[in-house]
Formats: sequence, C-alpha cells, structure tokens
Amino acid sequence: MSVGIAEVAVSAIDLEPDAVNTAAGPILLGDTFTDASVRDYFDRQAHTTRLRQWRLRDVVLDTYLAMLFHGGQRVRETTVLVPEADAPEPSDRVDRVLSVEPGSLPIVGYNRIWTNYYHWVAQALPAIDNAIQRCADHRPVCLLPPMGPLQQQTLALLGHRGARYLSVTEFVRARLALCEFSDLLLSAFTVSMSARRTWDRLAAAARSDIATAPHIYVARTDSTNRRMVNEDALIAYLETIGFRIVLPGSYTPEEQIVLFREARVVVGGHGAGMTNIAFCRPGTLIYELLPAYYPNACFNRMAQSGGVTYAADMFQGEGTIETQLQSRWWVDLDVFKRRLDTLLRHATAPAA
Repeated sequence: MSVGIAEVAVSAIDLEPDAVNTAAGPILLGDTFTDASVRDYFDRQAHTTRLRQWRLRDVVLDTYLAMLFHGGQRVRETTVLVPEADAPEPSDRVDRVLSVEPGSLPIVGYNRIWTNYYHWVAQALPAIDNAIQRCADHRPVCLLPPMGPLQQQTLALLGHRGARYLSVTEFVRARLALCEFSDLLLSAFTVSMSARRTWDRLAAAARSDIATAPHIYVARTDSTNRRMVNEDALIAYLETIGFRIVLPGSYTPEEQIVLFREARVVVGGHGAGMTNIAFCRPGTLIYELLPAYYPNACFNRMAQSGGVTYAADMFQGEGTIETQLQSRWWVDLDVFKRRLDTLLRHATAPAA
C-alpha cells in the first residue's frame, strides 16, 4: 500500500514549471545512434519538467533507504530510486522521534544512492541548495547520513550561512512532525534550471591553482564498472593530439570543478566522472562515448540544462542493461577519430 506525496503535503511550491526548454546548445548525435527510439530519447527535450518542493506532515523517514512513510504506508514518490527487492512492506514502525528546536524545519537532503558522485551533485546538492534558499519562515536543518570529505567540501562551497546539517543514524525509522522534500532528489532525466543554478554557484565559488587544459579526456581507468577494454589505445591517441588525461577521483571536488570550468572540449566514456560537465561553461563541447547496451541519457539532460554543445556516439559491447555494471565494451577507434576530428573543427570554426 502507498500514498501519494500530494496527499501528505501541507503545502508545495514550484521550483520550476513545465515550460518550453529554452536552454541553448546543439545536440550532435552520431550515425552510431541507429535505433530511432534511442535517437529520439537523446534528442533535444521540448520541455523542462515541473519540479516542486513539498512540505510534509507526520512522516517517518527510513534513514537507510531515504524513503518516507505516512500512516504506515509508503509515500509513493520517495520509492523511485529504491529497488523493488529492497523496498520494505508498509509499516507503522517508529524507532525514534526526531525533534528540532522551535523555529527550525528539517530538510531531507539525500536519496537512496546519495554517495554516488553523480547523484550527490545532480540531485542532492540542488535539492539542499533550493530548499535552504526557500526556507525563509524557518531555520533549515538538513538531514544527512554521516558525510565524507566530498559532501562536506561541496556544501561548504555553497556557503549557506546559518544552515545546520544534522547527521542521522542509518537503519532507523525517525518520525518527523514536519519536513521538506524536493522533487530534485528524484529527477535524473530532466532538463532542470533549478539544478543549473546550483551548479553555477558551485562553479563560481571554486578556487584552485591547479593547472588546467583546454582539451581534457575523462578517464575510467580506475573503475571496474562498464570497462572500456581498449581505453589505453584511446588515451594514447588523444595524448598525441594534445588532450590532457584526467582521472577525476584523484582530485579534490574543488579541483574537479575548476578543471571542467576551464575546459573548452571534454571527451569521456559514460560514468560518474562526466558529472563534472555540470560545471562547464556554455559553448563547451562535450563528447560522450556510450556502450550501446546502456543508453543512459543523464549526462545528455545535464548538458541540455547547461547550454553546452553535446555530442555522443554509441559503441558495441557484450552486455545488457541488466548486467551493465559488469559488462565490457570497446570504442571503434576509426569511427572515433573521424568523429572527433569533425567535432573539433566544428568547435573551433569562427562564428558566422
């Protein structure tokens, strides 16, 4: 049994409406997009999606799953990122009552997969940022599991004075008399101007003296997921034409932001490191390489939100969507070289 979030809400405010997508930035899909439905899915989105921030009453937060219950029933929308096998049965169990000081308002600041870099930057940070800015009638108290350096450093860059971050114990059910919950926590495949404003604030705040480069390749050599079996050959070629090879996990969050903010061309295989295209300036060329068995458009939507030029190609692999994390794939280097040469000439051509 479940209940809709609107039935639990005391009020809701629009973060952004369902509106015509006016974000500038062309989409350049290669001939490798042979499936018409996939090509349409990656094409320009006609509209942004209506996103709201909900003020909810008398809910119970499952602190591990970041899922809400009301009256023993699951709040339907908060189960979106919870695999069905993990979703608990409706229950009125409460382990503790979470109280905050008078005048404060708890904000749910994370989702089920918040520790993944993409989901932290694309969903959790925009949700926290927008909720705090719109919490004028109460002092915001953001509920998060114990944070690591990544979360602490990026929150510090947002610079919300007076905001409080409250660490919640995992694997308990905590009752909240009132709390805020944002649709941004659930929106991975939308063109979002609310998220864009958060990324712009982070990009503007980042400071680092790290050496930057105009052309960068986002390497996946530190990941065993979706392994690109000929990435070494791809890297060797890119180095001969002046690309800097970047392994995002070896840099601090602030250094990553600066590297991508200053780049003019970014090439990379689908993976969490490409999250940093959120910090690229309008007009930057993004060229994403995807395994054909995993047509995931999350970075396509992020690019559309930011006014960058988004190009993509799909390459063969051995997997399926169900096995995508363990599956291998490879880039056709001849196709890649021809396509990249065309894209670079397009990117450097003088404006008409």
